[in-house]
Amino acid sequence: MSNSTGCAKNHNIYLLDGGEDDDRGGAGGMSIAPSSDAIAEFRALTSNYSADYGLSSGGTMTLVLKQGSSTLHASAWEFNRNDAFDARNFFNPAPAKVAKLRQNVFGFNVGGPVTFGKLYNPEKKKTFFFYNMEWRRYINGGLTTSTSLIPLFIRTPLAMPTSEAPS
Repeated sequence: MSNSTGCAKNHNIYLLDGGEDDDRGGAGGMSIAPSSDAIAEFRALTSNYSADYGLSSGGTMTLVLKQGSSTLHASAWEFNRNDAFDARNFFNPAPAKVAKLRQNVFGFNVGGPVTFGKLYNPEKKKTFFFYNMEWRRYINGGLTTSTSLIPLFIRTPLAMPTSEAPS
C-alpha cells in the first residue's frame, strides 16, 4: 500500500499475527513478507479504527497467517507468467522479436498436529505445526529498440592545431 489517509508510505504500520512488522530503517515497507498462500486473513484499516490499532498516522495493514490443525492438510500452488500469454508491447511492433519473460512463483503448504503416538498428544489437540515454502524464478529479457541521434559536428573529426611554427 503506497499511502493512506494522505500520509507517506512510511507512516503506515504492518502487523503480522499481532506483532509489528515494519522496516524502520528502509522505505517503510514490511520487514517480513510472507507467502501469499500462507496468509489466512488480510485487513487494511484506513480510518476511524479502534485504539487497538492506534500506532500510526497512516493506514494499518493486519495479516494473520495460517496455522496447523488436528488433521493433516497440504497444498501446492504455482503462479505462472510467460511472454506467450502476454500481449505485445506497444513499442515492440509485430516483425520484431518479443522479449523473453518467464516468471514462476511456486510452493507448498503443509500443516497438522504434532504427535508421537501414545507418548505425546495422542488426541491431537495440543500442539500443531504449519510450514510454507516458496520459490521464485524470474527471467526478463530486454530488447533494445531505441535510436540515438548524434549531431553532425560530433561525428566529424575536428581539425587539431599543431605546434609547428609556420615557415
